[in-house]
Amino acid sequence: MIKLFKKKQKKGLIYANDLVGCIGKLPVHKEFIKHYVTRPELAHLDQWYQSAFHTLRQNYGNETKIIFPQMPLHNYIYYITNSQPMIGTVIPSHDQSGRIYPYTVFRILENPLAQEFTSAIPEMYADFFNDTTTLCNSCWENKLLPDVFSQIDRLNKTATHILRRDILEITVTSLNKLTLNNYWQNISQQYSDLYLEPFIQAIFNALNIVRETKKKNPWGLRLPLATGNMSNTNIIFWLQLIQSALAKQEIFLQIFWNKESNQHKAALTIFFKPMPASYFTYLVDQHLESNALIDVVKEAKTITNISESVKQITNNINMPLIEVLQKLSVYATNNSCIM
Repeated sequence: MIKLFKKKQKKGLIYANDLVGCIGKLPVHKEFIKHYVTRPELAHLDQWYQSAFHTLRQNYGNETKIIFPQMPLHNYIYYITNSQPMIGTVIPSHDQSGRIYPYTVFRILENPLAQEFTSAIPEMYADFFNDTTTLCNSCWENKLLPDVFSQIDRLNKTATHILRRDILEITVTSLNKLTLNNYWQNISQQYSDLYLEPFIQAIFNALNIVRETKKKNPWGLRLPLATGNMSNTNIIFWLQLIQSALAKQEIFLQIFWNKESNQHKAALTIFFKPMPASYFTYLVDQHLESNALIDVVKEAKTITNISESVKQITNNINMPLIEVLQKLSVYATNNSCIM
């Protein structure tokens, strides 16, 4: 059995008043907005979005005005070297004059458990992500900038009080409740032309590439997400699996996820190593194909040969996701999933 988390127990701590702020443009203001951009990592985030949007406009020219507004809302976990994790939500937006630009609400996490247990962050901070999603989906008509700042300032009043054993219980319980069949029924409703065995084989193949990340240039991996109440459990599953494949490699992940919409499938997009500004394009245009981003669903549709290891899993489709995670992690660690 893989170690989901360290079992060492420490007294629970409360970390209130994390630094929360925002960067970007909104229809409520005619200028660029910066709220509590007071630390070096936030200046880095600001600069990254400037470079990212500049690159997007270079690549798409006048088409940017059509493509950019279609970008889905993304929640994210963002690391800059050894700094604390930063979480937040980013959307396509514009100022009062209609000039387009991203808008992001961010939060720097003070709780050391957040950095230690990255895979649990979407569940640990679910209320925060729900609140930022609601804020970013607001109707901006008749709102003033001080109203927005007031809403953002209230987001840092939520304390995070959680023990290691709480995280372990949340993770194990959620992964035990869902079976591979539950997950597959959800995914197959989104992808009617996707088949289980090639999909699992594509995961195996991707894990072998993850294992070699240290030797590679920055790259990305897109994974399908279950919808509804399964979403956070699915993120936990994927991140635990990726961390198992990385083993002891000191690789910081930049993690983005979006919900299903009329134009987009629910997806988790992970970037390995420092994320070049040009990679923002993959969040805006999810149909873009490149050697720098592996889309597991697209890869699955090209697979014809299935390994015995895959068949051992798919023949037991009612196993809990925690067992699937354990089996896949063993394969990833032993490098036994290549055809």
